[in-house]
Amino acid sequence: IKFTAGITPIKFNPKSKKPWGPLEDVWAYSDAYNFPKDQEFRLKIKLGVAEEQISTFFSGRIVSPEFNIENGILTISGAPQKYPIAQSEVLEYKNLTQIEKDSLKSWGQDYFKTKSAGGGIFNTSPRSFSDFTIWESRLKQLGLAQSWFISSMNNPYDCKLSTIAGFVSSNALLYSKTPPSWDEQSSTLNYKMASLHRDGSGTLNRGNFDLALSPELTKCLWKINPKEIQSVSIQVINNNGESAIGTSSLKLINDWVYVNVKEYTFSSPTLSIKLLSKSNATKTKSLKCAKGKATMTVIGIKPICPAGYKKN
Repeated sequence: IKFTAGITPIKFNPKSKKPWGPLEDVWAYSDAYNFPKDQEFRLKIKLGVAEEQISTFFSGRIVSPEFNIENGILTISGAPQKYPIAQSEVLEYKNLTQIEKDSLKSWGQDYFKTKSAGGGIFNTSPRSFSDFTIWESRLKQLGLAQSWFISSMNNPYDCKLSTIAGFVSSNALLYSKTPPSWDEQSSTLNYKMASLHRDGSGTLNRGNFDLALSPELTKCLWKINPKEIQSVSIQVINNNGESAIGTSSLKLINDWVYVNVKEYTFSSPTLSIKLLSKSNATKTKSLKCAKGKATMTVIGIKPICPAGYKKN
């Protein structure tokens, strides 16, 4: 079952009818509006028979999300997520590099030989970004959009679940179409995203990532009770294989596990997350790194010193 839910602020004007939509459609009398600042929102949905059919993973745009299902009612709360919008200038095929031309083959290369195109990314859904590194230099960040929604994905885990498996959200320009992948060998969930390295003013873009895991999925993957979780191990690896610096936090609410990672840099990082208890904490390693007088400790399955740092 496909399941989506969201909140969109509108400015309603009953005296102004758009030239489209039926008379009873509220959108025909409304314009999209900005979310109020520094506000969280809560959405309650009576699931009914759908409760047994949404044991899947969700993606979306919600900051600091919280989930609860009780007596057939799904409650979702959190703040709207800000994320970039980007666009290129109009491009002519003759001015493209060879690698850019090659990436267009699946789109029908002949079309672009005679037409110009301006590419834009105004993203409110998962989208493939296999060619992002090829086109990143052509894109310019125009500003930020803001959304509050969840949308169902598939459930790739070999787990029998009776409720929502989890939720993932980030402020990246592009994010994976599939849920975080499970690596059995390292016992980590891995998730990939992509965004421009710098914004329109030249300032470094900083990532913000939220992961919510249901008690059932936590028990299935890590074989531990959520109440036994002591910490989380995070690694952020950029597309060049270097480790990025970020901060992370972990909280448990009604046995749901919430992980937040922020302040890492783009453009195409992969986040690896492992939940640690007394039984599996010894499998992680710590690595001391130094850059001049600055020192830091990286903890993870295979810790790597960030760019510019050396093993101390």
